[in-house]
Amino acid sequence: MYTNWRLGRDAIGPKKHCRVEDAFKISNAIVAEALDGLPPVKMHCSVLVEDALKGAIEDYRNKQRSKVGLS
Repeated sequence: MYTNWRLGRDAIGPKKHCRVEDAFKISNAIVAEALDGLPPVKMHCSVLVEDALKGAIEDYRNKQRSKVGLS
């Protein structure tokens, strides 16, 4: 997706990998900025992206803890 590519490129630079800790710091403001701004009526979309990203990261962390028995 263009958004994923754009966020990754803008947040961490080209051809670099993003650590989970860094991805967790991506806010809705960073999302909106990476998309060259959003009209006020669409700002809720950047909030949805932030919430989805943080939810996915929490799910990933929980699964990693379960793998090593740290639940």
